Amino acid sequence: ERGTTVHELAARLDRGWPHLIPLELQRIPQELRGYVNSWMKWRMESDFRLEQIENPVFDLKYNIAGTPDRVGRLPVLKNVRVVVDLKTSNSGQIAPWVRYQLAAYAMTYPAPPQIATVAISSTEPGRIESHSWDLEEMWAAFCQAKALWYGPLGPGKALR
Repeated sequence: ERGTTVHELAARLDRGWPHLIPLELQRIPQELRGYVNSWMKWRMESDFRLEQIENPVFDLKYNIAGTPDRVGRLPVLKNVRVVVDLKTSNSGQIAPWVRYQLAAYAMTYPAPPQIATVAISSTEPGRIESHSWDLEEMWAAFCQAKALWYGPLGPGKALR
């Protein structure tokens, strides 16, 4: 529940970036401010150039759809486009499936962006870690997982 709330608050702040930040921060419950401040700090320090917030994507060729948390550009990665997933985490570790999900999101774009996760500690407010992943490797893993899940005939097809 805390992760969902932090996620929603971060999206609200991102939609008002940077003009509404002081007003919005005052409305955030004290116990959640550390987490939201961590996201804002990462935004400022990374100079993340936001392009999309929670924008649904789909690709009929691959039969995939979803809603990436953020898409934007990171100067530290030579301004390449990046799909970013925001997660709260006790350990700073992100579940492996998240990177495969991000690869699927990335492949819905004509020029697939890079993929990255931002982990906000849920036990240490203020601690944040970011990770970038190799898109080709994660896409291959996603395709393997999808093939295992749906079987050789694909989604909605029964084996006979």
